[in-house]
Amino acid sequence: MKINLSLMSLVLLYTILSCTKSNSPLAPSDINDYKLVGKITLATGSFEGLVNYEFKTQFEKPKQFVTKDKSDQEETKGHYTYNKLSDTSAKLVLMPYQGSQELHVTLKFTSKNSGVYEAHLLKGGHGEQSGIFDLK
Repeated sequence: MKINLSLMSLVLLYTILSCTKSNSPLAPSDINDYKLVGKITLATGSFEGLVNYEFKTQFEKPKQFVTKDKSDQEETKGHYTYNKLSDTSAKLVLMPYQGSQELHVTLKFTSKNSGVYEAHLLKGGHGEQSGIFDLK
């Protein structure tokens, strides 16, 4: 556990240092028509066992999303909200149609359209995950 926390601390420090060097906004003001391609690097609770899992989430109008696995099999879909917090960070909330889960995701951009994320289930279970992402 200490190794995982140390690794997370190093990733967070790298993210903060990388973000402060940027003079232009890295986080987009809207993610409609974007696809987030991600990989889970740390997972607990409901996400236990998903380390190295890869996924793709497409964001469409009107504020709908579809998440698929690496082989393009649909996993979940629903509504989302997206709020740009700063030039280098944004908050994303995913609310699937099936079930009562709500996943809060903080995106930290380390370069244009890529970075690290942290996600927490706030409704419909307990679990956390973090990982890397590219926004295409």
